[in-house]
Amino acid sequence: MPSSKSPGLDDSAFRIVAERNIFNANRSGGQVRLSSLRHPARIESFTLVGTMAYEKGAFAFFSGSSSEFSKVVETSGVIAGHKVVDVLANGVKLEADGRILELPIGSAMRRKTRARGSWAKA
Repeated sequence: MPSSKSPGLDDSAFRIVAERNIFNANRSGGQVRLSSLRHPARIESFTLVGTMAYEKGAFAFFSGSSSEFSKVVETSGVIAGHKVVDVLANGVKLEADGRILELPIGSAMRRKTRARGSWAKA
C-alpha cells in the first residue's frame, strides 16, 4: 500500500495555507515584525494649475500634496523653496539654487521626503 505522505514535505510546509486562508471567517490579522518594516518615503508635490494677470499683478495658482504647497503666489513669491521669477500666460519660471526652470500649466514638481531629496519635474 503506497504512503499518503510525500517523502520531501511535512506538515510545516503547508502551515502558510492555514495561516493565510482567506476563506476562514475566524481568521485575524497576521503578525508584523516592526523591525523589518521600512517606512515608505512620502512624496511631496505641487502642480501649477493656472496663471492670471490683471491690474493688481500676475499670479500663479498651485495645488499640492499639503496646504503649504496649495496657494496663490505672486511674482517674486516662493513655493517649496522656489522663487517665482516670472508668471507667463502658459506657465511660470522658477528659480532655485541658481537654476531657472520653466514649469508649464499642468506640470508638477515632486520629491521624496525620507532623504529630503531635491525637487524634480514629474
